[in-house]
Amino acid sequence: MKNIFRSILAVAVVALSVAACNVDNIKEVYVPSDNEVSFAQSVIVNTEINAKAKSFDVELTRTSTDGLLQIPVDVSKLPEGITCAAPNATFADGEATAAISLNVEKMEVGVSYKGTLSLIPANTTGGYQENIAISSTSFTLAKAFTWIELGKGQIYDGLALQPSDDDLGVMPVTIQQAEGFKRWRIINPFDTKQLEKAWGPEYINTKQLSTVIEVYALEDGVHLKFDGPIKTGLTYISLGSSAYIYYYFPSSYSASYAPYDANNQLLMNDKVLQLYVCQCIEGTTSWFGPGAKYISLPGGPDLNELLK
Repeated sequence: MKNIFRSILAVAVVALSVAACNVDNIKEVYVPSDNEVSFAQSVIVNTEINAKAKSFDVELTRTSTDGLLQIPVDVSKLPEGITCAAPNATFADGEATAAISLNVEKMEVGVSYKGTLSLIPANTTGGYQENIAISSTSFTLAKAFTWIELGKGQIYDGLALQPSDDDLGVMPVTIQQAEGFKRWRIINPFDTKQLEKAWGPEYINTKQLSTVIEVYALEDGVHLKFDGPIKTGLTYISLGSSAYIYYYFPSSYSASYAPYDANNQLLMNDKVLQLYVCQCIEGTTSWFGPGAKYISLPGGPDLNELLK
């Protein structure tokens, strides 16, 4: 019996050896060539970069660290707003990684930019194997502000928050500033208790209330702008359930009010923001006309004293 088992085992070994020699359908084992190059990632997804960033680097790798090596990269599929002055990645002697630098200075904050970088096979020393190396990389980039809390400031709104001539309704508010920019956020500008005090609870609609007002200086560093309507959380109920009280930047409301834009400006050594707005009642032909709102930044003057 043992002899029969040995015979069967021997036949199996021979069969296995024959099968191993049949290499017609087996691909050749890939061995990287010297200095073969690849992108480190095939996809760079939803990468957020600082609003003040001027450049963004995309990393490449190589299989050898010997010698200086410069690799040309195809930058023809970069989106508008991103450029590359030197479309080459340079590996220093002894280094396994390099980067191609993209100029992102003209990227707008809050906008997503998508593009693709590719290796150029014909000019790449050592080439690359498309089945092994990452020969192109796609990216999605967006700039974002870094917000720093400055502390408590004040807001004055004679329409929404002022109960009477004897009570200006100046309210404390949290102020944030975008790092490196003349750009501010006023957090929770319309205190609901103060709105009730000034108007009465029946006028309050918290679904129509802006929780943040974002204001920024224009290129001259003096005049201000804000985007979109500022929603006060008030409804002028005698004119209907949708008669919301909104504030608009003058020229955004109507081109005829563009001359009032210049009244939006920084005052008191950049410590007070003056917002000059069109005070509108939505869905009606009625309004409260143009008017000024004031925000004193932390360290700025007391609006109670300034406006009395």
